[in-house]
Formats: sequence, structure tokens, C-alpha cells
Amino acid sequence: MSNKNQQMKIAVVAVLVILLISSIIAAVRSSSSQEPVPIKREVEEPEDVAVVPAEIKDLDSEILSIDSEVTMYEQCNSNSKIIASAAMNIVQALSSELTLERNSITNTTFRDGTLANEKVRRIEVKNVEILPGSKWTVVEIGNHGEEGETTIVLDLPQSYEGNQLLNIGSECSDSTKSYIKYINLIYIPIKLDVNERFEVEGYRI
Repeated sequence: MSNKNQQMKIAVVAVLVILLISSIIAAVRSSSSQEPVPIKREVEEPEDVAVVPAEIKDLDSEILSIDSEVTMYEQCNSNSKIIASAAMNIVQALSSELTLERNSITNTTFRDGTLANEKVRRIEVKNVEILPGSKWTVVEIGNHGEEGETTIVLDLPQSYEGNQLLNIGSECSDSTKSYIKYINLIYIPIKLDVNERFEVEGYRI
């Protein structure tokens, strides 16, 4: 009886071992036949980044503004004929990069091929400094037609911030026939510093 029991135990163990081996083989085959499942990885989207163009300057950097004009009129009002005019308008950063040259404006024009002087009665200036060496002649005409001339030559600069009338040495009036001739104004524009609040402060160069 003992031999039979041992033989049966061995047979049962052998069957269990065979079943276990076959189940392992089946599991390996089934796992190898399946395709790998891709693993999804969440990729964080980059946040929006503001790209600042290279030409845009720092708001705190120095801004240079130039808005200068010289205008000569035929009559004492600014609605009359313009004899001559010159203007300069610049807005840029880093004022140290800008060098302002001396400019000049005259009332001398060519008429029919002949050099002639226009009669000027009003000169408006804006944000300019009239330099020494500038000159003009004021012609005073009396009630009886008599003329008197006064030539003015500047030996000191005259600074004009904002819109002003050039100080020619006499008042302009529509009731008088007096005028200015032989005008030769030498000037440089006045620089204006503009801060981030767009407030303007003028200063001499």
C-alpha cells in the first residue's frame, strides 16, 4: 500500500509540474504576441513669452526730441505770405549720438535770375538759439516816406523756447510800412528731453 501511495503522490506532483510549466509557456507566448502599449506623457505647453524687438529702447532711457522752426512772413500776421522757412523735427533715443550743426536762413531769393531781397515784416522762431554773427537791417519808414535803416549784428546768443517772435529791435504792426531786409540768421535747434510721462524740458546746447 505504501508503494502505491508514493506512486500516486509522484504522479500528482508530476501532473502539477506539467500544468505549471504549460501555463507559464502559454503566458509567455501571449505576452510576446501583444504589441506594446505606448505610454502617453503629458508635455507642458510653454507659456507665452513676450518678445521685445531689439530696436525698442528701455522706457527709462533718454529720449531726444527736436522741434524747431524759423519762418519769415511778408506781413505782420502769420496768415500772410511766407518768404522763407526752415524746420527740423527729430525724435530718437540716446541724444549723445546726435550732433547738431549750425544752420542759416536768409530772405535772399532768386527772382528772374536776379538776386533780390524780399521784404519781411514778421519772423517767428520756435525752439532755436540764434547765434552770434546773425544780422538783419530794419528799415523804418516815416509818415512822410522818409527811410531810416538800422543794422543789427548779434554778439550774444538769443535763445527762444516755444513759439516766439524774433526780437528784431522794433515792433511789428500792420499799420506801418517798416520792414526787415538783408536777413541772415545763424542758429541751432534746442534739444528737448522727453521723459516717460512725455513731459518736455528745454535746455540750451
